[in-house]
Amino acid sequence: MSFLSALKSLLSGASLLTPLLALFGVVIPPVAIVAAPMIVKLMGIAEEAYGDGQGPLKKAAVTNFVSTAIADTASFSTGGQAETLAALTPELVSTLIDTVATVANSISKGTGGEAVFDDTQFELNKSQTF
Repeated sequence: MSFLSALKSLLSGASLLTPLLALFGVVIPPVAIVAAPMIVKLMGIAEEAYGDGQGPLKKAAVTNFVSTAIADTASFSTGGQAETLAALTPELVSTLIDTVATVANSISKGTGGEAVFDDTQFELNKSQTF
């Protein structure tokens, strides 16, 4: 299993994602936990489909897919489920993608590896060094 595969497996589990992000000082809203495993899996699919050097395109594809899926599901949801889905905005999805990519890079670099994702374009990283 490659490092990237192991990292994707680790990050795709909601039960591990929240404490892992907290370890890096990242607190995500509880509603994001609902979509996090799906987003991480879609990030892997986009990575394979578009390849290196296509970060903004991959991010847009994942964000659009998740937004469409949420809108479609919200159209027939009621009560608490509808409230949860309404809170999963495209902005939150975009931020979660940036956060997961940044944490993945931090883990990889911390273990002597290279960056897994090109995260230089993320607002999160323009003023901070991880």
